[in-house]
Amino acid sequence: VLQWLLGRAARLSRGGATHLSLYGCNIGDEGMLHLTSALAANATVSSLDLRQNGIGAIGVQHIAKALKFNATVTSPCLSRNNICEVGVQHIAEALDVNTT
Repeated sequence: VLQWLLGRAARLSRGGATHLSLYGCNIGDEGMLHLTSALAANATVSSLDLRQNGIGAIGVQHIAKALKFNATVTSPCLSRNNICEVGVQHIAEALDVNTT
């Protein structure tokens, strides 16, 4: 799964797609690190579906950091993950800080 995700992240960094769905891929926290590295440099994806991926506290911190620098993503869907209230706060702060 990680090799597939890395290939998908490489294509993402080249741009083009406006919607990226990784629903149910179980990418977890480590996968989020690779995905968010590509996402931080992407200016085309506006809708990101990460439902049911086993994302926890570390993974949500990765996505929050990427969202601080990526103003294009306006619809991140993170339901059915292991994100606690603090993780939700990280996402809200990232979206609030992002003014690029």
